[in-house]
Amino acid sequence: MAGQTSPAPATAEARPQRADARRNRERILEAGRKAFADTGRGVQMDDIARLAGVGVGTLYRHFPTKEDLVLALVQQSVEASIASAREALTREDPGEAIEWLVHEAAEKMARSRGLRDAMSGIEFGDDNNPWQSKDKRRSSEAVLERARDAGAIRADVTVDDWQWLMCGLAASIADGADPERQAEFVLAAVRPR
Repeated sequence: MAGQTSPAPATAEARPQRADARRNRERILEAGRKAFADTGRGVQMDDIARLAGVGVGTLYRHFPTKEDLVLALVQQSVEASIASAREALTREDPGEAIEWLVHEAAEKMARSRGLRDAMSGIEFGDDNNPWQSKDKRRSSEAVLERARDAGAIRADVTVDDWQWLMCGLAASIADGADPERQAEFVLAAVRPR
């Protein structure tokens, strides 16, 4: 019919992004990470767009809501955590690998304190929490199993225990606790008695 436009084909989202669109998305993510670290969840999307050097329309094309941006940042954090677990597996000593992993996580958490605040406003369902994804749990279990087998951690430490300890570590650091001190508390909790 004349004057009507047809909807965009469903495959439009499956197409790879242009190089400039990818660069804009990365700039927005980096600006979002910095803005949330500085301000917490109260940061305005206009401020993020300005910090990224893009127009508000560009920001909203990539991330229609603040929650979408937070979820993308969380997903990046999860991917970084999985990469850290893989790196820990390359370390010869399983006990040293656990210590490195906890301290590495604490450092990252300290650099993104505001993201924890922003995440607190999102309702994750059991199936939608990126921190509970199969890949995340599998990577954590591989590190824990190796450390348990070597006697470097308590034999009864489960992936769920580990996830809760990491969640507590993130919460304490987000509230201003010293990252190194909190990391040592986590390590004390998992070391064999």
